[in-house]
Amino acid sequence: MAPSPAGCTTTVPYWIGVLFLFTRGADVTAWRVFWVPRDTTRFGVRRSVLEGWEDLTAREREAGVRAGDPIFLSPDYRVDPGLSAYGRSKGFRSCTRETRRNYATDICLLLNFLWSRGRGWTEARERDLEDFEHWRRVEESNPRRIGGSKWDRELAAFMNLYRWAVKAGLMKQNPVATKQVTSQYGEALTVAQARAKDARPSNVHWLTPRTWRRWVDVGLRGHTKKGGDRTGLGGPPGGSERGLCPGTCVLGPEAQRGRVAADV
Repeated sequence: MAPSPAGCTTTVPYWIGVLFLFTRGADVTAWRVFWVPRDTTRFGVRRSVLEGWEDLTAREREAGVRAGDPIFLSPDYRVDPGLSAYGRSKGFRSCTRETRRNYATDICLLLNFLWSRGRGWTEARERDLEDFEHWRRVEESNPRRIGGSKWDRELAAFMNLYRWAVKAGLMKQNPVATKQVTSQYGEALTVAQARAKDARPSNVHWLTPRTWRRWVDVGLRGHTKKGGDRTGLGGPPGGSERGLCPGTCVLGPEAQRGRVAADV
């Protein structure tokens, strides 16, 4: 038996020894998150399983562990059973892959902050969250302060975690202060009280395939709304730009190659 960071005595999960293979000898001072690999890769990763643990995959299946679940590892090489249960919860698993990874990363930041205060995550108080926000957003000694949009994302991760913890009976009260608001549809919603007032929503507008083709025809080819060519343009309009259009649908090196091809 070993005490968890939250101060509860629990049996350390059996796969802690496997994680120790990855961290042994390393100077770890922060919480880290590992992800259960897919069945197609886990056997290649875990060929050097400790003796007597050859049935690790079967044990994971029996415990309800799935590929893609997070495993939170504390600085003293312990796996918190509460965080592991949260990673297997329906609310967490129903999030998109990117959201799950963002949540896990943001939660680790809070875990590190609480760890520096000698607290487990289930011992967090409302004041701890207030101090954490001050450190993340205001404290001048912090060289990596964040803006409102990033803070709202982190706050959403904390709300997701602690709302589950209260419902699961691990905590009596959510340390994230909340308030009641009315949605545009007249519904009563519970939201985090510390949501940033300076958050900037993403200003992304998507074009349907039909609108995209119309934009190419009118904006680049010089067609009229009815599809005819405009007069007086002196030759085929938008040749270079029209060739670049398919390249705007890709990112990174592919887009760079598309620009070079268009210039040539």
